[in-house]
Amino acid sequence: MRMPTIFRPRPRRNHIVGTDAGNIGPVLDALRADALETSVLVTPAFPETDRTVYKGNLFVGAVPLNESSLRDHPLNPMRDANLVRVLARQSTGTVGLVELATVAQGADAIRTRLEQLSASGTGAAVADAVFESDLEAIGTAALVQRLSVGASGLGLGLARGLIAAGAARRYERSTQAQRISGPAACLAGSCSTATLKQIAKAEQTMPVLRLDPEKLVSDPLETVERALTWATEHLAKGPILIASSAPPDEVSRLQERHGRGAAGHTIERALATIAAGLVELGVRRLVVAGGETSGAVVDRLAIPAFELGPEIAAGVPVLRALGSQDGEMVLALKSGNFGGKGFFADALAIMA
Repeated sequence: MRMPTIFRPRPRRNHIVGTDAGNIGPVLDALRADALETSVLVTPAFPETDRTVYKGNLFVGAVPLNESSLRDHPLNPMRDANLVRVLARQSTGTVGLVELATVAQGADAIRTRLEQLSASGTGAAVADAVFESDLEAIGTAALVQRLSVGASGLGLGLARGLIAAGAARRYERSTQAQRISGPAACLAGSCSTATLKQIAKAEQTMPVLRLDPEKLVSDPLETVERALTWATEHLAKGPILIASSAPPDEVSRLQERHGRGAAGHTIERALATIAAGLVELGVRRLVVAGGETSGAVVDRLAIPAFELGPEIAAGVPVLRALGSQDGEMVLALKSGNFGGKGFFADALAIMA
């Protein structure tokens, strides 16, 4: 049976963006107006990856978001775990809460609560979710909504709701990746704690080139050229990893000198250029760490669609490119905090 495709995937971190300017709130406001929806369900919960929401607070494992390593995330520091407050600061509308006790009663109770909030003028409602069954209830409730907002977990809930309603069929995802020969490479742009540990682990099994973030921002062309020259020298011997990831204090200093947004966009474009260069060198198995980095790479390679393959880690499948101008290719695209320490080796082993 043919596996479903995902069009234009843009993996992102599994939490609401932490700056008070958004971007989730402004995007939600614009889409809600366009969809003529009065109130929108919101949940970034994904229990399989230890992201849960209780009393409107996002937890990473056993601790609130603002007590986790994401508190000092270099791009989006998360200093408030309460999503109702966070989203209210981003949105022009008011934000309410669908508590866990209501979610546990099922989709009808969630819809009733959403109708109550909508009648009171609430533009968005954060829904608690601690277990996958909660996501299923939220997803089923959201089937009647024109718009809902969430992380990958909401997609799981929506899919199961569609299947239960008879509106979609269950597809059996392949347990084996399509075999594609040729060189393999990894790119890391995320500066998350998890990715930094994954890079350190990868150094035990493959050549790793750590790019200087300062030079990458100040002279991206020279840095890209140097990275591709290095790759040419090593690809024939086995998989390689090229990383721009850096500790939070180094990233902070870089942002102070060049600006938070400018530094990030320059690095993303440079890594996407490196990815395109690697493909020109024959790479057909590519692992990318970092949400923004993954999005930039997919855009640069102009891949219109993917076919799902086996799961490498929770929320991270092997993806076979469909309609790519560069021919057959498999990729793994992950948000920075996903996967265990051995993620790069695990991904390459499944894709080999």
